[in-house]
Amino acid sequence: MKYISTGVWYILFAAILYAIMPIWIRQLGHDIPPFAQVFARYVVAALIAVGFALWNKETLKPKNIRDALILVVIAVFGYGLSNVMYTMAILNTTITNALFLFFTFSIMTPVLGVLVL
Repeated sequence: MKYISTGVWYILFAAILYAIMPIWIRQLGHDIPPFAQVFARYVVAALIAVGFALWNKETLKPKNIRDALILVVIAVFGYGLSNVMYTMAILNTTITNALFLFFTFSIMTPVLGVLVL
């Protein structure tokens, strides 16, 4: 077997985690409310991100405070709300429908960009 870089292993691990996430959301949905699930995922993600940021603090510094605020707004409203809606969709419809509709963003975004912008 040829040498596989560390990045490839990270991508494979992330793909496995994303593949089983809808199943875990559905299983935990009986015991844990959707907002609590999203909060728990973000606590774990934040701890990992803070560790990574501290490890690479020189290369990850924003150039000014405006850029840092834009990143925070995008993280909270863009990614955060989309994950809440994703979790609610997984719990209230079939996993197949939720995943199909959620991942059509790669098609809808350019179309809406042309129409709106």
